Amino acid sequence: MEGLNITELEYRELENISYSLLSSIDRDKHYALKKVFVPSIPTIYGILTESILFGDYDKNDYYIFKGDIPTDKLGTACNIIFPKLDISNEKLIDNKDVIISILTALEIDYFAKREPEWIADKLIKDSSEYWSEWRLSVGKIRITEDLLKTAEQASKTLKSHQFTRGIFNSNSFFNVTKQSQVKLTFKFLGKDFKAMLDWLIIDHDNKVIKPYDLKTGGKTVEEFENSFFYWRYDIQALLYTTAITTLRNEKYPGYTIDPFRFVYISRLNEYRPLVWTTTKKMMKGTLKGFTMNNVPYKGVIELIDDYKWYSSNRNVSYPREVYEASGEIIINDNIIINEN
Repeated sequence: MEGLNITELEYRELENISYSLLSSIDRDKHYALKKVFVPSIPTIYGILTESILFGDYDKNDYYIFKGDIPTDKLGTACNIIFPKLDISNEKLIDNKDVIISILTALEIDYFAKREPEWIADKLIKDSSEYWSEWRLSVGKIRITEDLLKTAEQASKTLKSHQFTRGIFNSNSFFNVTKQSQVKLTFKFLGKDFKAMLDWLIIDHDNKVIKPYDLKTGGKTVEEFENSFFYWRYDIQALLYTTAITTLRNEKYPGYTIDPFRFVYISRLNEYRPLVWTTTKKMMKGTLKGFTMNNVPYKGVIELIDDYKWYSSNRNVSYPREVYEASGEIIINDNIIINEN
């Protein structure tokens, strides 16, 4: 068995920097270090699909809702607020005062411009039925029957589809090691990092290490590239390849490492997976920064510097760039002027 022998919860509690933190700093700036990890429906679907695919699914870990689970901003608000409420209150309205105090203290993106009392009334109206079942599911991962069926089919597809069965089919007559959820820690640019690889194949006969990550988004397989750059999966590819390089140098000298690959299967169509491969050019750009379609993307070197700045200035109200510009921002003038 490769990697750390720890649970996923223990892995998440490690203080090492993760790719998702750097990705969040790139998008969310000063909010990134204040965010609390709250699994959304897409995240839960990914966890569910992986657990079925890799043989780790235990029905006792899940609670199947009879109704619908709120999504988007309402779902996120419920996931933040409900764990702080008294579950002995059968009616959500009995928690109204606590909800108001939470809304007053936290920045929650759910009708955020309205007064806390108005938001509380709106949330209670929209999610009272959800609260009734949520109380019964404390300590479990909440899913719906449809979500479970979709994840089961996605797992079957990944094991049987011509594009992916060679990756995820665990049966092998060759000298090959296949392992899921490989947890690693490593040093990079003087900082402590962590990585959790979804799927790692080590071909001992050909001395090749093949890393994969499974993505289960809400867009078509053809649109994955848009998600790739929005969520900065390029950062994940670079850091995880670095983690594997550390593993290789320690345990498998002489082995080569394949380009990092993402296997994507959409929740909209659990029958059509596609494999997306990263390149050395992309990894170089991810390290140093790059521009694509006139949009600049920060590199990992710069994002680590941002991480250090935000770590030392946790109570700031604006992004780092605003303070460095002394609060004066130049309006974007990337325009084309008519000449006639």
